[in-house]
Parts: sequence; structure tokens; C-alpha cells
Amino acid sequence: MVSKLNAPLEPGQAKHDSPSRSSSTTRSRTSMIFRPPVSAPPDPTK
Repeated sequence: MVSKLNAPLEPGQAKHDSPSRSSSTTRSRTSMIFRPPVSAPPDPTK
């Protein structure tokens, strides 16, 4: 997660600085919603 936040220098993200932040927020919300259920189990996929 920190890697993605610290990787805003990408060619695509660098160009979309403003939209990138919006996308990040949307992704964070989705991640939070999927995190509780995914974090609850012992991550069998890992």
C-alpha cells in the first residue's frame, strides 16, 4: 500500500496528478470495504 502511495512518479500518474488523487481516494474506499472481510480470514490465498 505504501509503495502505491509513494509511486506517484509513474508516467501515467505524474500526468494525472489531480485525477490520480481522486482515483487514490476511490481505491482507498474500495480497499477499506474489501479489507475487513479479506483481513478477517487467515488469507488462504497468501
